Amino acid sequence: MKPQAIVFDLDGTLVDTEPVGYRSWQLAARELNYPLPEGFVDSIIGQNAKLIRQRLHEVSPEGMDPEAYFDKARETYHRLLHTEPVPLKPGAEGILRWLAGLGIPLAVCTSTNRYEAEHKLGSNGLLDYFEGLVCGDEVEHGKPHPEPFLKAAELLGMPPEGCIAIEDSPNGLRAAHAAGMRVILIPDLAHIVEEVEALCWQRVDHLDAARACLWRELEQWQDADEASSAR
Repeated sequence: MKPQAIVFDLDGTLVDTEPVGYRSWQLAARELNYPLPEGFVDSIIGQNAKLIRQRLHEVSPEGMDPEAYFDKARETYHRLLHTEPVPLKPGAEGILRWLAGLGIPLAVCTSTNRYEAEHKLGSNGLLDYFEGLVCGDEVEHGKPHPEPFLKAAELLGMPPEGCIAIEDSPNGLRAAHAAGMRVILIPDLAHIVEEVEALCWQRVDHLDAARACLWRELEQWQDADEASSAR
């Protein structure tokens, strides 16, 4: 199906905030004198607060208060986000400006709550590019469930099959694929195993390469439309 809309993940895709999240868990663990559970941060990338809290309860060793740890990490993350500039991923503004110039509807589908999502986008002047914003505190089921991406397609008034998602995490990739979207994967911090990576339509290393993928796809459809009109 011809691409009709693009749905972006936020953290690790448009903004380079995954290292901030990892640092928050490390600082909180140090302050509370807790061990950082092995593999925990990788497993929660792309998930909302509800699922992160559940996962923390599952992996917390004896003697650790998972609620205290969660609250301290969240407090630390919030403080870092609002005292340091929110860094953009290279090529983020360029791909958004290009797609907006083509008149292609855009949405963000993030596990971050709305307050933080609007801060990350707004502080970089990106919020107005998007017609839809689906946040982790506004869905019943977070990534890897398809609900967030289905809601994004609904907000844009497009069928999921007509949307291309751009994601960095295994949880996001699973969610977008389950929603019926083609996915451009740009891996960030999370390790992506082969069977999960196989779900993506294209795998690239950065947003400029994602832009090139989209340009080729759109050009093919334009050529097909022109050929059809000439018949």
